[in-house]
Amino acid sequence: MSPTTSGDFFKRVTDSTKGGTRMSREPEPIEGCITLREATHYLGYKNVSTTWRRIEAGQLNAKLVKQCFYVTIAELDRFINERSNTSTVGLIEAARIVGVAHTTVVRRATQGKIPATKNEQGFWVFKRSDLKPMSAKKSKRGKV
Repeated sequence: MSPTTSGDFFKRVTDSTKGGTRMSREPEPIEGCITLREATHYLGYKNVSTTWRRIEAGQLNAKLVKQCFYVTIAELDRFINERSNTSTVGLIEAARIVGVAHTTVVRRATQGKIPATKNEQGFWVFKRSDLKPMSAKKSKRGKV
């Protein structure tokens, strides 16, 4: 029997409705690790492709076990801490911190109200220390 038979990749599950066993498409759990799909949710991403790009860029380490990628919880926590400790952020993260739309952040940066620079690729870069959440105050139109 070759090591690449389907029995090696998927766990056997008892199927009570048919009185036998069947192969499950769910990968077997590995202690301390989660699948790529679970890691995507853990990081707060919407698509697995975003997590995969982090792996390809070398920002996140994953291991391939029986045709399924796994990431350790410790690795995910390291990645989250590393990202939150950066001194600079991009436009979208700056908008999240300030609590306004990204277009508002661009407008205020252009006006000089928020200190910002552009990197070599032309993207906005903000110092995390310069960004403060905005308080909800009444605008000229009377909306909050």
